[in-house]
Amino acid sequence: MGVWSVGIVDTGVTDETEGVYGASLFEYDYYDGDSDTDGGRTTSHGSLVATSVELTNEALERLDLKVSGNSETEISPSAVNSALTQIGVLHDAGWHIGAYNMSFGSTSYSWTSTFQAQIDALAERGIFGVAASGNDGTGVGFENASYPARLSNVISVGSHDGSGNPSWFSQNNSSTVHLLADGEDFPGTGDDGTSFAAPQVSATVTTIQALVEGVTSDRLSFDETIDVLQLGGAGPQSSADPVDGVTTYFLHTHSGSVDYALSTYVDPVFSGLEYIASYSDIESAFVRDAGAARSHYISTGVYEGRTVAFDGLEYVASYSDLIGVFGTNREAAATHYLDFGRNEGRTVTFDADNYMNANPDVAAAFGADDDLATQHYISHGIYEGRSTGISVGSTSAL
Repeated sequence: MGVWSVGIVDTGVTDETEGVYGASLFEYDYYDGDSDTDGGRTTSHGSLVATSVELTNEALERLDLKVSGNSETEISPSAVNSALTQIGVLHDAGWHIGAYNMSFGSTSYSWTSTFQAQIDALAERGIFGVAASGNDGTGVGFENASYPARLSNVISVGSHDGSGNPSWFSQNNSSTVHLLADGEDFPGTGDDGTSFAAPQVSATVTTIQALVEGVTSDRLSFDETIDVLQLGGAGPQSSADPVDGVTTYFLHTHSGSVDYALSTYVDPVFSGLEYIASYSDIESAFVRDAGAARSHYISTGVYEGRTVAFDGLEYVASYSDLIGVFGTNREAAATHYLDFGRNEGRTVTFDADNYMNANPDVAAAFGADDDLATQHYISHGIYEGRSTGISVGSTSAL
């Protein structure tokens, strides 16, 4: 599935909520073992979580993964395990799932043992859990986050009052909470809790993973994701926690994190002309306007599952005559392809992975970074007579 979605591991999303925001992309009740996640209710905890996601980024889709009975009095660890397993199955089948939300918790570490392995397995795929820190705060002491928020590969989210003041009920501790999001009167008046703070962060994580993967073909690591959420350590800070009058926490800012991800990971490698060269309809709409193409990718294209499929560096590396003219200039390469190369029947034949496989020292130097490997071939490898692992395209006129 090309579109990007957030997994809502919760008590089920009702038909009324889907009537407002659209049907969930996938839904199943892992508690009762059927496809009815509504249960005849008009509202639910899961619906409020879904609404929090929608209000953060309405362009995202949802996976409705119900792990409790309709009374919402018990979360089943085995149902959570099944839900997380399903996320992995869908991902492996080509679905784009950026994060999953767990707005539930326990003081018991052992309670998570049933599904901790699945959390780690999803993290290996670049899919991280986001969890509520818990609502058993006292306001008079620091409280560790609940489980699963305290687990590795899980982003722990506490609550503030909408104005940056830590919520008295939020289990806040700088060692076990990564940031605070609005958890009072959100998503609606009277809706209070870390449960509704966490899904805002889930939506942001999904958004930034989508933007980055669509350009680089890679996802951010856990530490890189935290860095983006905290804006490289320069993100907005809460008011001092009244417990000691000193401790502050990073505050969630969706727009700030998106801008940070764009400037840090996307813009350094994004080429509007490469994006145009990837889609004929984009070329028809924007011709050679790289700025307009970037805006389209950020606002629309990424949520349609579009990626920057044309690689200008690999295009240049495919032809010895282009190497001498364009070097590592992506924009010039994409322009040449659009204006001349396509009509000349040129295609991309260079593959960075094949080049690294044929040259272990290059692989050792650059790891999995295809761009650096391709740049190496263009700047050095071709002149050193290195094998590309494939046949380099023939020379033709510029």
